[in-house]
Amino acid sequence: MLGVLVTFKVADGRKDEVEAAFRWAIDAVRANEPRNLLYQVVRSDTDGSAYRIFELFEDHDAFMEHRNSAHAKEMHARTTGLFSEGPTLEFCTAI
Repeated sequence: MLGVLVTFKVADGRKDEVEAAFRWAIDAVRANEPRNLLYQVVRSDTDGSAYRIFELFEDHDAFMEHRNSAHAKEMHARTTGLFSEGPTLEFCTAI
């Protein structure tokens, strides 16, 4: 399994737009990616502009299917210009 941790900060005043976009993305991933085992977006309780996405895929091919999907491209379009930092990705191996 392949884990991916995505970290980003939201630009001032853009929280509602970002959260709406990610609610849409969560639904799209869960409906269209059976090999995505987890896709969860969380907001920090200590820094309200900091977000993380926890993702778990069956394997690297499943991650590439996710990355190349129409809904991932749509998500990129919906969030362009809404982040003040990131996103950064950290790849992890599940144990």
